[in-house]
Amino acid sequence: MFTTETPIGELISYIHKNKNSNISSELISEVNNIVDLSTIRIEKYGLIETLDSLKGDLFNLRLLLLNNVELFKEIYEDISNTTKKWIAEQFDKDTKYYDLELAFVNTLNIYGKIAGGVFDDSPNKEKELLAFSATAHDIPNFNYESFTNLMKVVPGIDYELILNFLEHSLSLDFSLLISELVFDNTLKINKSNITGLTTLLKNSTEAYALSAFKLGIWKPQEEDESQWIRNIKIRISLEESIDNSNKMTFQELNKFFNS
Repeated sequence: MFTTETPIGELISYIHKNKNSNISSELISEVNNIVDLSTIRIEKYGLIETLDSLKGDLFNLRLLLLNNVELFKEIYEDISNTTKKWIAEQFDKDTKYYDLELAFVNTLNIYGKIAGGVFDDSPNKEKELLAFSATAHDIPNFNYESFTNLMKVVPGIDYELILNFLEHSLSLDFSLLISELVFDNTLKINKSNITGLTTLLKNSTEAYALSAFKLGIWKPQEEDESQWIRNIKIRISLEESIDNSNKMTFQELNKFFNS
């Protein structure tokens, strides 16, 4: 529902750096607002507090971007070329933010695998995104809070899984955007915050992948043994172990209540 082939955080960064006539003034204004608020609040409150305060704004901007989904096609190639540049330069010994750049590249790689699977399995996904975003955008006062409240009363869905997936994706987008601002020297933060941003990016990526797995929209390939995928597989195994331990048979329940 809220997945795009290109991370929303990357779209925000691209629009902020490459304003042109094909991008609406409303969209540019909202993007600039997110960037400005991010840079001001991070310096004042730190990363986590800023993320928490901007989830609603990121959600609203995501809906606006989904209403401009045709724009994705035009800029996707440019973003893909930028990603290839990051990968090509990743192991340059002179790189300034080695750990952050490595996390950034790995995040884009994992996100691409998850989003690619979603879109491959659902050829009409773009139409679904357009239909939903157009409808949602027309609902008066529709926002992050009203969406979460709506999900809790929709019958037949596991709203906690959906909301976790959405929350982790917003965290992922925020982490990618802030990383881009650091790489471009738009945002200058100290070494401690760089370490914190790297950790946030890793944790957001792993949590996003785990949520995608639990929703049944993605699973890691058995032959993929890269470090981050191995971490995600471990988290999946732990979750499954916990779920299995919490499931008791009728005989076990009967014995428990009559003991």
